[in-house]
Amino acid sequence: MTERRAASSGAQGCGCFVAGAGFLIAAALLSVAVLWGWRSFTVVSSWERTSGLVVDLVDSTDGDTHAPVVAYDPGPGDDRRFEHNVFSANARIGDTVDVVFNPDDPSEAVIYSLVGFWLGPAFLLAGGLLTVIVTMGGVAASRRRGRTAATAAPVRGDTRAAEFRRVETDIDAKGTFSWRIIARGDDGEEYSSPWLDEDPQMALMERGYGVVLVPTDQGWVVEAT
Repeated sequence: MTERRAASSGAQGCGCFVAGAGFLIAAALLSVAVLWGWRSFTVVSSWERTSGLVVDLVDSTDGDTHAPVVAYDPGPGDDRRFEHNVFSANARIGDTVDVVFNPDDPSEAVIYSLVGFWLGPAFLLAGGLLTVIVTMGGVAASRRRGRTAATAAPVRGDTRAAEFRRVETDIDAKGTFSWRIIARGDDGEEYSSPWLDEDPQMALMERGYGVVLVPTDQGWVVEAT
């Protein structure tokens, strides 16, 4: 089979892209989670909390949800109102809500809730960690398969007829792809070739190459003819 170097280089580039994309997505999710969580923590720890009353509702464009307008008192004789920046279908005039406001600028105020402050960062953090685990698990699994792949050394002997079944693909920790041929012998068992650094499927399917079983010091392996 030809073009071994070009095929290997292209596969390595593709594998690096896939692995890099996984870690890039994880880094983005974790970064946003940390920034959002830090913002929530800063507000909760440094702003003051009081009670507020929903006195009006601002309809969304579809009319199904509403942004509550909340009246609150950050200090004696200092009545203020703000429009919450989250629309909800459950908002009702007369509801009492928790309000956190900036003591240095009481016009900065929001409704406080565990869901509104912490659910988003927790969801992104879980998504980022899951992406890291899945990516690292894929890399580790490929590394284990690469370590156990047979690199049998051919020895002299007769070959056996075999029937091509399929081509399997693997990727190692460096993002390099490998392929192996799976064939069925006349005994009904399936055998595999050593790992190859180029995809043999096109040659086997389109160029009419065949496969045989070759004896090695580790048993019978598949070889393209």
